[in-house]
Amino acid sequence: MRFFLATLACLGLCPLADEIWARGPSMETLEPPIGTRVHAFQVVVRGSQLDRVREVVFYRPGLKCESISVQSPEEIMLSIAADRNCALDSIPFRLRSDDGLSELKTITVSPFALAKEHEQEGPQQVVCNSTVVGTLEKDQVDVYLVSVHRGERFSGEVHGVRLGMGLLDTKLLVKSPSGARILVADDSPLLNQDPCFSIVAEESGLYRVEITAVGGNADADSYYALHLGDFPRPQGVYPLGGKAGQSIEIDLFQEHRAEPKIERIKIETATHAIGTQPIEIEVQGVACPSRIPWRISGFQNATDVSMPVDAPVAFHGEMRGEDGEGRHIFRVAKSGRYAVEVYASRMGSLLDSLLSIEDPHGRTIVRGDDLETHDSKVELMAEPGKEYAIRICDKRGNTGNLFHYRIEVTECGPSAVAFLPRRDKLSQYRQTIEVPAGNRVLGLLGVQRDRVVDPLDLEIRWDPSLPGLAYERGTDDRPGFLQPVVFQAHADCQPAVSLVDISLRRRGARDEERLGGFRQIVDLVAGPADSLFQQATVDQLAIAVINECPFRIELEEPTVAVPIDGGLGIRIHIERQTGFRSPLEVTLSALPEWMEGPASVTISPDESHAILRLRALPKASEMEWPIVAEARASVGREKQPSFSMRAAESTPAVSPLDYPVVCSSLRELKIAKTPCRGTPVDLVVEQGTERSITIALELDRNVPIPLTAVLEGLPNRVESGPVTLQSSQREVVFQLQIAPDAPVGEFRDLVCRLSSEIDGQPVDYWVARGSRLTIAARGAANVDASGRRLSPLEVLRKKSAKEE
Repeated sequence: MRFFLATLACLGLCPLADEIWARGPSMETLEPPIGTRVHAFQVVVRGSQLDRVREVVFYRPGLKCESISVQSPEEIMLSIAADRNCALDSIPFRLRSDDGLSELKTITVSPFALAKEHEQEGPQQVVCNSTVVGTLEKDQVDVYLVSVHRGERFSGEVHGVRLGMGLLDTKLLVKSPSGARILVADDSPLLNQDPCFSIVAEESGLYRVEITAVGGNADADSYYALHLGDFPRPQGVYPLGGKAGQSIEIDLFQEHRAEPKIERIKIETATHAIGTQPIEIEVQGVACPSRIPWRISGFQNATDVSMPVDAPVAFHGEMRGEDGEGRHIFRVAKSGRYAVEVYASRMGSLLDSLLSIEDPHGRTIVRGDDLETHDSKVELMAEPGKEYAIRICDKRGNTGNLFHYRIEVTECGPSAVAFLPRRDKLSQYRQTIEVPAGNRVLGLLGVQRDRVVDPLDLEIRWDPSLPGLAYERGTDDRPGFLQPVVFQAHADCQPAVSLVDISLRRRGARDEERLGGFRQIVDLVAGPADSLFQQATVDQLAIAVINECPFRIELEEPTVAVPIDGGLGIRIHIERQTGFRSPLEVTLSALPEWMEGPASVTISPDESHAILRLRALPKASEMEWPIVAEARASVGREKQPSFSMRAAESTPAVSPLDYPVVCSSLRELKIAKTPCRGTPVDLVVEQGTERSITIALELDRNVPIPLTAVLEGLPNRVESGPVTLQSSQREVVFQLQIAPDAPVGEFRDLVCRLSSEIDGQPVDYWVARGSRLTIAARGAANVDASGRRLSPLEVLRKKSAKEE
């Protein structure tokens, strides 16, 4: 993804330094950021523009907002109910007002009733199987007591960083009723920065659990949720996956020690979900507070490691034995490229894998180490009738049943995924689509392809709750991963929101041949050194119709192509509502490679149009490329009046900077070969002289006449005026005036620019690129009588003649 961010920066798509969140609501804190599926709960939201919130939009089923109580523009209370079967997970959500969507936050769902941290000094006793919600400041220590009988399981788990509110790194200290220190729990492989533990009580009484912040950077908004009870809290499970629709027995590694106790339970896998799908662990009717990552596939797990198995297949194992190595054998039914991928570290295993594939003769074909995590992945060309051996080990030679793994062997196939590229890693700027009624906005969708080179059909499906909303996109026949999509809302559209699905297929393919859909990774908690500690992943795009915007922009369809090594001026038109007097900043987004344009053009309040000049560099390629212009309100030197989006008493006036960025229709820009060519010249002149320079031209029939020629790249104190060319001319002659103090040297950047106009569009052609001008001191020019540059041999002869 860093490559995509760098690409966005090169295309000029990163937000401006003074960019602020749109006029929609904004959330800063949630109190508490966790609820329960036992009964309804309340969440206090603090931020800005909250008094106009009309709806809470959840990305996943299970939660429903029953009421919104406005306390002030900076605070509201949400009453939320959870279904009994609501997933124990962090549920992403946004707030919607008629003016826009908020950034994304998450509400975590607990299986237990909530208890609030009291403000009294001393330990706080809580009942078994409850979730305590509190905050930590600096080196504060919160202490809780739980009554546990001898022989009973006692578990604890923290939601800290995973609440998505901040980088609260915590640790737990557990003491027995007699005061003996039992354990200290810090980071967990399954829970990242959040700790957990699970023990069997060796004595009855009140067990003491202390929670503190690591690093001392906690503040009053550093919320945690501490789950305490007799629930199962495995450090891992085995196997790490199974076939969809089957009943599978799995082992839970329960104890908080190097060789944990193994407890076996049975689970039912989903029949429709494929991929990494978290599962809920429940023992004797009590659920673990967090679901466990698990792989669901359409193929079987291999059970007999001594025999070769046909791919696709999943192997499971642990680092056991003296050699600390796992070995599996597979074969394929047809030749092709196959992927061998390890699932371990990202599934909570301690394994840092090294992977190698051997052919039937024991020769290593390919090796693999880390991919995006500590897990390995390799690809190979496999042939039927041959057996291939997989060897896997831990990079540091560690062994044990917490060093377990799953290896999937599958045939490589095409896939594609669409997403909104992150324009700013530290904010969620433009991570949704917000379309003002009667206007348009641009969505730059990134499309990441794997083994897909054909053009793609991109289909966006939304429900009927957004009538009058449409979209248009350019062709997918061009290079690059950015796909511009223009969303347009009819003027009669009422504010609403929809979470929409996106399908990607090869052009003309059927629905069942879908290659992929939408997948957005939203950063929630960032750390130092560009690290990311918590994120939310959603598979639907949030599209909202919002209140109207007081300006519109349109881009004229170019009637001629941009010539390679040439330029074209494209006309922009602005419509303003009466009373809107802010200047507008206009940009062209996502130009193709080797195309240049202005960073922005400012249109003053008294102007209704402008010209954006594009230039195709000599390395540009012939192509057709969709372009779109965007306009945003800016503030000039004079104080700008506020303007209401809608003429309603309940709508407050807003600053020009609060308005959304709107766009024009998509237009097709053609880049073609230049119809003008010129022969480069090589001229030598002396200081304090006047000389003419003649450039021979070759002009096609479609070149507009007359042309104005200008010689560019001249050094300081060398002047030449413009020249007008008529239809009969096939050369252009410039008169040079070289000042007596003009710089001496060789200047290789001379180029002739020919300018004209077609259908009101300024057009430029640069010809004779590579022309050279050499300025010599008076009487020192090595030229003949006609001004031709002498060769080195001729210079020697001239020098010898002078000496004689």
